[in-house]
Amino acid sequence: MPMASRRCSWGADVWDNPALLEHEEAAVDGSFFSTHFSPDTDEPAARAFVDTYRTRYGIDPAGGDAVSYDAVRLFLEAAARAGSLDADAVRRELLATERYAGATYISHYNEVRHPTKSAVIMTIADGVKRFYQQVDP
Repeated sequence: MPMASRRCSWGADVWDNPALLEHEEAAVDGSFFSTHFSPDTDEPAARAFVDTYRTRYGIDPAGGDAVSYDAVRLFLEAAARAGSLDADAVRRELLATERYAGATYISHYNEVRHPTKSAVIMTIADGVKRFYQQVDP
């Protein structure tokens, strides 16, 4: 039974869950959703992450995998710049992060440590998530 069609529905990053497309009765074809990441990226650092992930796990990474990878990398880079694991020093270095390019892209952090980062827009066509566009800060 083909997926029912719904035009111009919008969702958020939770739609990046593979379970969304497991139910044939889900009326999501033609919909769009925002997320942190697409495995169809052409960005070199993100491409390296995708290729390594596919080799290791045999599947494409999702947005949650990408931001988890970046969280660890950001911490390690900040700790290296701080020269210690002191929480205040690492926090200062995280706040000083600019133009981070990993699986995702972070332009910078604001004064309350919220990232200004790219957003990826995906669409669902014929029951498959597809990259639509990336919006950079």
